[in-house]
Amino acid sequence: MIEDYIEQPKQVWTTEDYEDMGWHDSVIYGINFHPEHDHIKFDIDYCFGHVPINDVSFKQCTAACDLVFHDPSELSLNLQQTPFPLEIEDLYLSYNGTYPSGSDRWAVRIVTMWGEVSFKATGFTQTLTSELVVGCRDY
Repeated sequence: MIEDYIEQPKQVWTTEDYEDMGWHDSVIYGINFHPEHDHIKFDIDYCFGHVPINDVSFKQCTAACDLVFHDPSELSLNLQQTPFPLEIEDLYLSYNGTYPSGSDRWAVRIVTMWGEVSFKATGFTQTLTSELVVGCRDY
C-alpha cells in the first residue's frame, strides 16, 4: 500500500539534497550534543509523504532518521517545555560564507511551534534508521 503512494527513500541525504527535502511535520524526539565528535544529532521521524485513507483524510508516512549537523558553533536554543510533540514547522539552511579551513559555513534555523534552534555548521547528513511506517494520526 505504501509503495502505491511513496517512493522508497534513499538511505542517506546530505547538504546537497537540501532543496529536495522538507522537514514540515517531522517530529524531534531527541537532541544529542557530541562535542567530542563535533556534531549535533537530532533523532527525528521524517515525513516522506502522505497516504490517503479516504477522499478527505490522509496519514503521514514517516521513518526514523538521524539528522546530524557537522562542526556546529554559535548554538542558540529557545524551546518551551510542552506535553505535545516537538514538530518541525520548517528547517532553513542558508550559505553563510567559508571557514578559514575552506569548509562552507551554513546558518541553520529549525523552527517549531514551541520555539527554535539555530546554529552554524559545515553541513548535515540525514540517515534513515528504520523502515517506512504509515502513521497513526489522521489529517
